[in-house]
Amino acid sequence: KIRNSMPQSNTLIAKKVSTKEKIKALFLSGHVAGETIVPEHIETVMSHVFLFPERVYKIYKGDNEWFNKNFNDLSEQTKRFEFAKNDFYWNRALCPEIYTHIMGTEIQEGKIVFNEYSLNSSEVVIIMNRLDSKSFLFNQIIGGSFSTKDYAACGHSFAERLSTLRGEQYVVPSPTWNKRIEKRLGD
Repeated sequence: KIRNSMPQSNTLIAKKVSTKEKIKALFLSGHVAGETIVPEHIETVMSHVFLFPERVYKIYKGDNEWFNKNFNDLSEQTKRFEFAKNDFYWNRALCPEIYTHIMGTEIQEGKIVFNEYSLNSSEVVIIMNRLDSKSFLFNQIIGGSFSTKDYAACGHSFAERLSTLRGEQYVVPSPTWNKRIEKRLGD
């Protein structure tokens, strides 16, 4: 007896796809509330990053055995969501102009929609403003367009933010780190 198993097979495959995989597929295809194009995609050891013209979305993976075994086990949803929340708040404290939101996601009418962060969300996403890569510090340093004054301003800005995070008032050291480095370069 010959049976047509194709419909059953497709049904089984469709049922095996997790909500997390559906969300990833919707991001990859650009089916995201507020977005109109297919994004660039970067896969790292621990996350998927989707780059749209103005925003960047990051979701953490839970299926990297090497990362889970050697660093932080993100295979459990609650741990992964808490890790994402902590990562967001630390990065937002240092770069509030980039890290804008951490949101829960759901699938509605074939699109990803965002709602409040919750451990009960289908997935959690970190939302960032996309920057022009020409302005990245690394590119400026390698390109030779980063001056000594730029280094000093960068260090000053970082020290101010770090002091704020610690609940301290930032005091410019005397002599400044820049002057200390300039003196050491002369040695």
